[in-house]
Amino acid sequence: MRTTLTSLLLLFLAAGVSSAQDLDWKKLVERGEYAKLADKLEPYLDSSKADEKLRFYLDSTLGYLRRGAKAKISGSEIVLVRGAKNDRLYQMPQAGGRKRKDNHEGLFEEPHLYPSGGPRLFVPNRIRYMRRSWDDRLPAYQDYFTEATDLLGGNGSALQELEKIIEHHKGGGLGTSANSVKSVLISASTNPISSFGPPFYILKVAPERAIFNWKGLSGEKEVLLPFWILPHEIVAKCNSMEEVRNHPLYQQSKFKNVNVSSYGYGAGGSANNWAIIEQNIREGRAPLEGVAGLNSYFSEGPNVGPRADAAFLQRFTEKVERLGGVVERVHPGDHRLPPGAQARTYLDAQGRPHVLIPADRMPAKVGLIDELTHVHQLAQMLKSQGRAAVQDLLMKARMGDPKAKDVVNRWEMRAKRMVRSLLPQGDPLRPLLDRSIAELQKEIDPYSKARRATNGTIDWKQVGKQFGGGLAHFTLALFLKELALVARTGDSMLIEEFFQGLLTTDFYVHYGLF
Repeated sequence: MRTTLTSLLLLFLAAGVSSAQDLDWKKLVERGEYAKLADKLEPYLDSSKADEKLRFYLDSTLGYLRRGAKAKISGSEIVLVRGAKNDRLYQMPQAGGRKRKDNHEGLFEEPHLYPSGGPRLFVPNRIRYMRRSWDDRLPAYQDYFTEATDLLGGNGSALQELEKIIEHHKGGGLGTSANSVKSVLISASTNPISSFGPPFYILKVAPERAIFNWKGLSGEKEVLLPFWILPHEIVAKCNSMEEVRNHPLYQQSKFKNVNVSSYGYGAGGSANNWAIIEQNIREGRAPLEGVAGLNSYFSEGPNVGPRADAAFLQRFTEKVERLGGVVERVHPGDHRLPPGAQARTYLDAQGRPHVLIPADRMPAKVGLIDELTHVHQLAQMLKSQGRAAVQDLLMKARMGDPKAKDVVNRWEMRAKRMVRSLLPQGDPLRPLLDRSIAELQKEIDPYSKARRATNGTIDWKQVGKQFGGGLAHFTLALFLKELALVARTGDSMLIEEFFQGLLTTDFYVHYGLF
């Protein structure tokens, strides 16, 4: 009898051990056993079929889980927003197995009550709508990568391509006909979007988990999260866009005012900031590294003037280093250096002037002199205003803030004038610099001192003081830009003030019939 009881007990214990080992992936999330989740997930993420970009995110996902679902660098997490109007969130049990019955209200202030790290779990639509066991849904990851690559002209069975996958994700129709319903990636954004909520969930995710969708719709500022949003990554629920915008975490976000694409003088045209950020993350750099900066740029192209030799480049590098900066040579395809620029200087994550020059050719002398002037300017500003203020200025200028653009354009113009002053009379570069300075002069904002700090509109009371009561010059291009600016405010008083203010300029003299 004792033998029989002992055998039954051993069988019971063995069954318990077996069931713990065979927990499905959702149960592992509920228990917070993320290293075991990585082991379960790895066979379903065949990185041998993935291109280099996709492989990074697959490997990063497994590494993230094996670190206990923690970012590679503590404190580097990115704040995102997910609109959840049409979502079903899965309830996580508290310690002891107790579950709350509702789908949306969560005890975000008490995540320690949940072994998973929080009360809710997001899964992609493709996984959510499947009618099979949780582990039997795992092959859908590879299936989607193959299908999406095939549908955009690739051969997913041979090579799954991230660029095609994220472009497919954004496509399709509306609602259930959207491609995102078929995807294993979850859409989030750096801003709340009214059509997707309320409610809205504020997320904090490791950078290596975030795919900035540079192929997506620019207005959505989309960031894709592979496979799930784990409970501890969901940090707050908001019932309105205003609540999101006023939330302390969102207020602290470095990404909330960054546009997908932007235009700045010397950038060689429009730049896809999302592509820079996405590449930075894969290369292990700070996400915003090099998004905003100062360029040596000429409309005639990057091949202006004689090339520097090795000795000239060495002297340049030494001078930059004496000013606390660093010089990096970068290969074609590095998004931090626009194709049309000879060189570029920005403040890196350590707050140093960081000069980028091409590695596939010797830079032009005029470009190096340009950038040395930029390094001097940044070094002076760092001393007087500090790193945070200078980085904020450069980013605001990159995103089109009129006052910040004006400051940066004046820096650029001083740099060009410095280069010109070093050239002898008759040098063929002088006419090029004259044209470049004239282009910059057009960009300079004559009303920069009269702009309101709150919204960038012109305070017309200050215009009279600035111009001493005379008729100020006001071009048609400036009129169109300012009209769009005041219209965006939606303030009828400001719009009326704008048209009244034009009477103090020469605009109606030249464009009275407009």
